[in-house]
Amino acid sequence: MSHRQFDPVRDAVDIASRQWLLPGERLLYVSTRPDVLVEMPRRNRAGKLKSPLMLRILKWVFLWPFLLWHAVEISEPEPNGPPASTVTYGPDPRCLASAHLAPGVKPRRSFWVLTDRRFAYLQAVPTGEGLVASAGPLDVKAAIRNTRKKVAVTMGHRDLPVEPVRLTAVAEYGPGEFSPQGVVVRELPLGFTPRTARYHRILLRDGSGVDLIDTPPEPPRR
Repeated sequence: MSHRQFDPVRDAVDIASRQWLLPGERLLYVSTRPDVLVEMPRRNRAGKLKSPLMLRILKWVFLWPFLLWHAVEISEPEPNGPPASTVTYGPDPRCLASAHLAPGVKPRRSFWVLTDRRFAYLQAVPTGEGLVASAGPLDVKAAIRNTRKKVAVTMGHRDLPVEPVRLTAVAEYGPGEFSPQGVVVRELPLGFTPRTARYHRILLRDGSGVDLIDTPPEPPRR
């Protein structure tokens, strides 16, 4: 039987409810968009470790003439993106909040989950038991629009059942290991529109944290 590829937007709430929630546990939030803003020392906004200072200086010395020419040639700025769905921050580049940056993690198969008992970053790993249908004809305009909006694109036929997956915890925090701080207003760097957004703040025991944009969890989509 053919299946479509796992899509966090459509499938995360349903699969987390069936595979991961404990009896009596209540689901509070699921972050299904893959865009994450990283604010940690020695990491860039995408979460990659920065090069040593001297190497970065040398890069700028050799690249600035090209960048200057490029800026003159292109007068229209790129459209600003929406607020990041998740912001991770901490005092150290390898703090607890950097779990989503671990090697082998696939952002488009992973999502943050908050319940009344636990906080976790889960990844949906295909079991290999189903045949995933190939993608249909590509809608170029829709693909560009989704890319600009940072929306995950589902490969395969949308009316097929989701491929069999097994949820694994990349990071999981139980009672006493995390502390919900309620909703905060966070100022975002240049490039985001608007420059401020409301987030649910989760603090971890090492002082790092994860901010989840203030939207309710989406219901399962069949």
